[in-house]
Amino acid sequence: MGYKKLGCYNDNDEKFERPLSDLLFTDLDMSSRVFSGTQFTTDSMDSLYLSDLVERCALKTKEFGFAVFGIERVGMT
Repeated sequence: MGYKKLGCYNDNDEKFERPLSDLLFTDLDMSSRVFSGTQFTTDSMDSLYLSDLVERCALKTKEFGFAVFGIERVGMT
């Protein structure tokens, strides 16, 4: 699946409506109704995982008919 990187952006979800407000899936929350089935761990954070994550997101975006997607890191320091 092809995709083109548009850039790296930051939003302030406290002041404005989020530009990408639909959560298509998550690897972090196994109790979520949109859990992907692939559990993220800090041990899995490598280039293979990231490539797979972006590919899965691109496919899911196409499935839902969206033109753009974003990857968000939540709750990790």
